[in-house]
Amino acid sequence: MPIASFLLLPKWIHPVNFYITQTFLLLLPIVGCLVSTTQSIRYITPGISEPGRGVVRIKSRRPVRLFFIFFLFFAFVSSEIEARSLIDSVSLSLEQEIGYLDYRKVIAENPPLQLPEPEAAHLQSIFNRVVAASNRKNELKFSLTVIQDNSINAFSLPGGYVFVNSGLLKFAEDDDELAGVLGHEVAHIDRNHSMKTIVRILGMSVFARFIVARSATERQQLVNRFVQCSIGIAGLGYSRELEYEADRFGVAFLEKAGYDKKGLIHFWRRYQAGDGDDSAPGFFRMFATHPPVSDRLARIEALP
Repeated sequence: MPIASFLLLPKWIHPVNFYITQTFLLLLPIVGCLVSTTQSIRYITPGISEPGRGVVRIKSRRPVRLFFIFFLFFAFVSSEIEARSLIDSVSLSLEQEIGYLDYRKVIAENPPLQLPEPEAAHLQSIFNRVVAASNRKNELKFSLTVIQDNSINAFSLPGGYVFVNSGLLKFAEDDDELAGVLGHEVAHIDRNHSMKTIVRILGMSVFARFIVARSATERQQLVNRFVQCSIGIAGLGYSRELEYEADRFGVAFLEKAGYDKKGLIHFWRRYQAGDGDDSAPGFFRMFATHPPVSDRLARIEALP
């Protein structure tokens, strides 16, 4: 990897990994220049062969050599090594912890609905096929939970947790429509939209504090902030750009799973025609941040 290109990190690296590593690599040359000024120390000892002149000796500092070895490592390592760095591991484990705590909070307030076994098995099979198309299927343990709520709503949480309201199950007419909705939520997880949005809202400094936290109390306080922010995102929705991206990847996942994107188009058209409930919270409520249905339809129809 050329030195000039190592600053352009792969987009699929987790957000915590990306921002911290990007900042580190940008500052590394500057720090290198500063440290290089003290790379060696010179001292004069009395000369033996040439009295009165002294001999200049250079004693190199070992930490400086290690610093530049570290620099070259980051400059030339492959994307795979970067993705498996310690920072990346911290990011993934944090995502899973936030997601689990979010999940416990949601089901505490909204007990899961137990569907009849044939219906539950059928819904799970659709979900499994969509998840199998995700790029993170081996990285996360995806789960699907149905909530008793008449509003037409579906949402996802960090770490692979997807929720679907009973109202949406009633509204969907066929498997293609369900796969379209599930694909959209799986895409949010696949593209790590929750963690990216948390970073944008709270700032990178909060994550840096989490990584260097020395006490369990400080760490738990920061985790609680992440959880609170994540729950807020699930309720208010993502930016329009992230919703467009979830639509695009969601369609790719559902088609790879063997479903037809026409089902998702039909789903949105029925809502646009007035079959949906404008007063319902959630999936159809957040048009201040969600793209208008007409825009989403146009983009989905234009996808190859």
